[in-house]
Amino acid sequence: MGRLMMKFWTLSLTLTAAAAGDLAAQTYLGPSPYLSRADSPYIPVLPVTFLDDFEDNRFDMPGVTGNGGIVVPGPITDSVDADDGLIDGFGTSGHTYFTGNGPAGLTFNFDATILGGLPTSVGVVWTDGEGNTSFEAFDASGASLGVHGPFSIADNKITGETAEDRFFGIDHTAGISAINIRNTAGGIEIDHLQFYAPGFLLTADQHAVAAGDPLILTTSGGMPGGTNLLAAVDVNGTPTFTRILISSFDSAGISTFAPTVPAGLSGLVVELLSIGFASSGTLQLSNIAEIDFL
Repeated sequence: MGRLMMKFWTLSLTLTAAAAGDLAAQTYLGPSPYLSRADSPYIPVLPVTFLDDFEDNRFDMPGVTGNGGIVVPGPITDSVDADDGLIDGFGTSGHTYFTGNGPAGLTFNFDATILGGLPTSVGVVWTDGEGNTSFEAFDASGASLGVHGPFSIADNKITGETAEDRFFGIDHTAGISAINIRNTAGGIEIDHLQFYAPGFLLTADQHAVAAGDPLILTTSGGMPGGTNLLAAVDVNGTPTFTRILISSFDSAGISTFAPTVPAGLSGLVVELLSIGFASSGTLQLSNIAEIDFL
């Protein structure tokens, strides 16, 4: 990959309850100003964030394909401002990803097999184009999650100015199979493609339970024989990290916990998270499963 790994390809593992609690269902984010990775709403808070800034002159994120090409430094390149090491209002010294067909836009497809599961949060930084800009995401079946936009953000300049650069994102806990970003004229240029991939899936057979009720919690997509840690990461909006169960994935990569709900939990809203090795062999965190105790 070349150069320091943290420059162009980030794997952030931050096991914090506040992080996990920020996962939301089908929420579009942005457009918001973006001059460096410090402006990402994902990197500081999501447990596993992958980011490619193309500074190694390659698009080499595992499990992701795109329909554009790399743009190298030049007088009309519009990279994220800080990618050249200096925030100075210009992105001409960095690398980006581009297609000349702005109306069709750039589409990125995610491979659940390679990633160990579809991402539940995806973002990208629009850096240049013409006309109005729209962002669209697609669920696990390929159905549209709606179009975010259009937005008038283009400054009609092509000499690398970064004041117009904007982050677009989508959160969808059931998984995102693809995104498309487009503008109505000219070409389109993006940077800092980033996503959170849970790796495996935590599901509950019901989300509102009372004392004495049966509850089935299933984590799937794990490495057979590997360890699975089920933990509470938020209680009534307060971050915590409380171990509930340590178990092993069976030969099918599934771990099941089927307790009877005990007394004394009424009024609590608990967010649960699984941590372990996914079938891909990488340490992963699941999505959040929320349980309301009646």
